[in-house]
Amino acid sequence: MLQVANFTYAAGQVLYKHLMAREAIEGPQYRHFGYFFAGALLVALPAYLAFGNFSRLPDTPLQWGVLVFLGWVATALGMYAWNRGACLVSGATLAVMNNLHVPVGLVLNLLIWNHSEPLGRLALGAAVIAGSVWISRRASRAQDRREG
Repeated sequence: MLQVANFTYAAGQVLYKHLMAREAIEGPQYRHFGYFFAGALLVALPAYLAFGNFSRLPDTPLQWGVLVFLGWVATALGMYAWNRGACLVSGATLAVMNNLHVPVGLVLNLLIWNHSEPLGRLALGAAVIAGSVWISRRASRAQDRREG
């Protein structure tokens, strides 16, 4: 299931990048980005109404505040920034960066909650990702020289 989610996320990123490159939109991207969330609401709201458990909604203002923060700041602004950045890099670099969620989660786990993680494996994974970014950037530059 996680691999399907990763695939669909990556496919959406690549499709967004190609759509923005191919279609001329009027005005800045942020003015049109809300359509993604409206579309998600059209799927999520009926699913929640059909299968959700209303007794599990947050009880306190703090819980609602965390939920609003995660929805508006972490998700909405984060996804806008990520998609905006996706339009500025090559497809190969975007594919590598889409794999950063696991190492970033581990680093945050170390920094915020001070849980121990196998640092050797984390360093090895970081080296593989950094090497992949270097290779993709190098390939993009070589392609730009051939085309330009």
